[in-house]
Amino acid sequence: MSVLQKMVAPVAALALAMLLFGAVATAAHAQVPPFTAYGSGLRAGDKVEAFDGTRSCGTANADANGNWILQIASNAPCNPAANDNITFTLNGAPTSASEVYKAGGAPKDVARGITLTVTGGAPTPVPPPTGVPAPAKTGDAGLLTGNSTGIATLLALGAFALIAVGGARAATRRR
Repeated sequence: MSVLQKMVAPVAALALAMLLFGAVATAAHAQVPPFTAYGSGLRAGDKVEAFDGTRSCGTANADANGNWILQIASNAPCNPAANDNITFTLNGAPTSASEVYKAGGAPKDVARGITLTVTGGAPTPVPPPTGVPAPAKTGDAGLLTGNSTGIATLLALGAFALIAVGGARAATRRR
């Protein structure tokens, strides 16, 4: 048997292992851009808070010029989903402003931002947390984690080692 014939099976196995390992090891960590809410015309220090339903998405304070900006990420405490209605309060009082959440989105009026007009009434109460954490967003189907070596990587490395040893033995075997 020629050396070429001896090498066909190990090389094919190695190519298959590299293909499978590459598919697992290159899990995409896509970053979702936040929804950016902003506006102007407030007094310096005014507090703006965004809500998805009754859950707070975050707060922002107006700067010395009355401008404010608030970014709502997909992993914000309010756990927003596409097409959720985002409402706003100004210094704890409800406003008539609302926007539709979309990752990477901006207010309907991009040039002026969100106009916050207090509608009156008592400030919107924030319910206490229920103690149930939101499920983790893996982004890579749980095959690998961002900060540690996953079991799939360990198995792929073990298979690669076995193929390398077997291929070396098959290539050096004499008949």
